[in-house]
Amino acid sequence: MPPRTKTENKQKNPEVDVIKATASTPTKITAVKPKIKKMSPDELVEVKSNFYGTLFYKSKVTGFECEWSNCGDVNLLTIAELQNMRNGQRDFFSENWVMLVGDNAEQALDWLQIRKYYSDIVELDDLDEVFTWSPEKIETVVTKIARGAKDSIAMRAYDLIESGSLDSIKTIKAIEAATGYVLMEK
Repeated sequence: MPPRTKTENKQKNPEVDVIKATASTPTKITAVKPKIKKMSPDELVEVKSNFYGTLFYKSKVTGFECEWSNCGDVNLLTIAELQNMRNGQRDFFSENWVMLVGDNAEQALDWLQIRKYYSDIVELDDLDEVFTWSPEKIETVVTKIARGAKDSIAMRAYDLIESGSLDSIKTIKAIEAATGYVLMEK
């Protein structure tokens, strides 16, 4: 193997440079990372449950406890507590068990750096809305959502099947295909 030359060892500048051509002189434009607005640790954020059934959170750091009785219930949590939740029990975000709502939700998603967990989320006002969709829409949309949301949909579907409220075989098969659960015995 031939020895390396000095030019091979040079690394490229990590900054992104763009040269803008003008009639007189070229201008250098440097890409700048957008600044995230700071949030106070005491600032309150509305947190909505996306979990079918009772959802309980207990902070490992502060001992703070919070309970959502039903899917769609909203509680107020501080930014500091949401940081503890993100650091200690990330599944609340990665599985979409909770969702930030309200006026400062977008800012909080950026500040907490959890926006990536909500890129493909389907926001439902009511979990039962899924069961009014066509089987094709159920398969395409539900397949893409987080595992936790799929679990909630499957649990709610099972309850609706047991009560007799959900009886469309096509809808049930679409939910089974999208969630990976067997809801009806063959």
